Amino acid sequence: MPDLSTLRRVAVGSANPVKLAAARAVLARVAPEAEVVGVEVASGVPAQPWGDDETRRGALTRARRLHAGEELGHAIDAPTGESGTKHRGGAVAVLTGGLVDRRQAYEVILAYALAPFLAPPD
Repeated sequence: MPDLSTLRRVAVGSANPVKLAAARAVLARVAPEAEVVGVEVASGVPAQPWGDDETRRGALTRARRLHAGEELGHAIDAPTGESGTKHRGGAVAVLTGGLVDRRQAYEVILAYALAPFLAPPD
């Protein structure tokens, strides 16, 4: 099992400041020396993936590269009268009345993704 504390550089397949902040917040606790950099790459799926398959395929495509439909960030902007919500609290903040924001959601998701590296199997 790799020791995450030895990581020195981590590339996030996005330049979105919310995603980068979430990665930095989580990795600061498990890989404090790691530099987190954003790399804008095409995912090969719509900006707003539909379902688990597209989500996985998009993530895998982004990792390997270091249709129609509206991206959720744009769809949330319209009824709220705001713009750029995806770079702040995101849809989750709008839908939870600010109880949870996009960064917090990404932090939890990233922590779950790191679980196999953080807790050794029995």
